[in-house]
Amino acid sequence: MAGYKLTFTDSAFNAGDVSGITKTWKNFTPTVKNANQTIRSLDRYDDFATMKLNASHYRAESADSTYGIPFDRNIHTDAGTVITEHQYSAAHAFLQKLRGFGLLADVVGSGKTFEACTVLSELAARGAVSSLLLIVPRQVLSEWVKVLENRFGLGEGALFRYPDSSATDETSNEELETLLTMKDGVLCPTRPIIVAMEDFLKWNDNMTRCLFDVVVVDEAHHLCDHNKDEYAGAMYKLSLLMDVKRKHNKPYCLLLSATPHSGDLEKMFRLWYFIRCKGGDPRDFKGDELNMDDAAGKHTAKYEKELACYRNEICRGAKTVFDFINKAKIGEMFPENSPYRADLIRYYKSRETEPAKAAALPDFDALTEMQKIDLINDFLEEHHEIRDVVLKNVANAYHNGVMRSIMIRSAKSASSRLGGRSKNARNVLFFPSPVLDGTVDLTL
Repeated sequence: MAGYKLTFTDSAFNAGDVSGITKTWKNFTPTVKNANQTIRSLDRYDDFATMKLNASHYRAESADSTYGIPFDRNIHTDAGTVITEHQYSAAHAFLQKLRGFGLLADVVGSGKTFEACTVLSELAARGAVSSLLLIVPRQVLSEWVKVLENRFGLGEGALFRYPDSSATDETSNEELETLLTMKDGVLCPTRPIIVAMEDFLKWNDNMTRCLFDVVVVDEAHHLCDHNKDEYAGAMYKLSLLMDVKRKHNKPYCLLLSATPHSGDLEKMFRLWYFIRCKGGDPRDFKGDELNMDDAAGKHTAKYEKELACYRNEICRGAKTVFDFINKAKIGEMFPENSPYRADLIRYYKSRETEPAKAAALPDFDALTEMQKIDLINDFLEEHHEIRDVVLKNVANAYHNGVMRSIMIRSAKSASSRLGGRSKNARNVLFFPSPVLDGTVDLTL
């Protein structure tokens, strides 16, 4: 049998992921073949390999069933279906790839609420949901209640809304605690609970020691804004809840966001660490309640190790998405084994028409990072076929390297998800003109 060598690309694994892989070549033997067959056999026993509830459970004709959802013609464009293909696929990918703990990050308008509720239905069909906590922005709380109670068959009035509008913080906490019961040595809620983020932050210690089978957090990107008063302490309280869940093997946590970050990779680390480490260590978020900035020495060794991996391996030393893109472009064009290096060098030399000046150019590999980026951008502007390949590789490096480990985001465009609707628009804000020179198609 011939020997095979495994080569890992930059976007495939980080250094921590491959540190335990042997570099010794081994022949493909009958033993390896049998091991592959064993692995494939084990895959068939993955409970998330297929969905328990098929598409028929989410159609109008099943409205009277436990998981049926009445079809709403004002919302759904595919006659008879209330869960679109991409929503169903996103829910499946979230369970199969992220194992029910991570970020659902489809774009605005794609139906993340329905994706999340499909995940909840799947977990319920497996008997994994006896207690539920939803933490959502106040402005969409009523919509969440309507979708879960009326469309996903939870039942009218099933959700406990915290707090009662007439209650004080103290009386609300007292009412909340009446829902708790001791079960197998841990406090458990007797009803599913929905709460606005700002009210969740008022919960007392008893509630953060409570066991919820599943926790859902909408607009989760705000968790990174721990220095904002309205989110101070949110990650700490969530980490306390996750600590209880880990101890009782209740792993499921759905975080929803159309904008996982604002381009600041440094700020996103807290969310990345929280997801990657299944809630992290509450001690690493303790300073949030005091609006303390991150400081070396106040975090656990695990946090510091994950931070070093995130900065150096995942983000390649970049602090922003813009920096990451630049570093990825350089990684595509400048290395000795790059298929574009020779063309780029020729282009670099050709920028000076006089041979004497061209010979005096700084050494190609001695260019500063900004000089390299300027050169690459100019080169790609004149070589469209190469540009398309390089930009695709850069995008893959970001999505597969930085985001894939913590989130599911549908690969389909917004237009395909929303039926390809288009509208005509006239720009009168920045370039006012009494004459319409043409039309602009906006694909939503």
